[in-house]
Amino acid sequence: MAIDKMAVANRLKQFAISKNLKVKELAEALGMQSSSFQSTYWNGRSLPGAEILLRLEDMGCDTVWLLSGRTTEEAMLRNRISELETQVRALNEHLDRTTAKLSSVLVEHREVAIHPIKPPQKKVPH
Repeated sequence: MAIDKMAVANRLKQFAISKNLKVKELAEALGMQSSSFQSTYWNGRSLPGAEILLRLEDMGCDTVWLLSGRTTEEAMLRNRISELETQVRALNEHLDRTTAKLSSVLVEHREVAIHPIKPPQKKVPH
């Protein structure tokens, strides 16, 4: 069975997305120039050799999945963890923005927080 180079290129792109890596960043992590990486592997012209596959594996890529499309349970769990890490990063960014907004509102209304407005007291006739 021949390995589909374009399918491998597409899975390589999926892997990069799962790791939040741009093409240039992935190429550099693999010890390649971005232009060389794009023209060979990213565009499906060639299949990654053993050295590149080992580097991809070190980065958490399931090379069986990369080459065949078949996922192992471990690979599925790693992919899920990666997805969850991405979600956690997004939630942390959202939390940071929300905290900044709340801090801004508190600063604007600090007088009210420090010196709350007291309701008028009823005068009791003697």
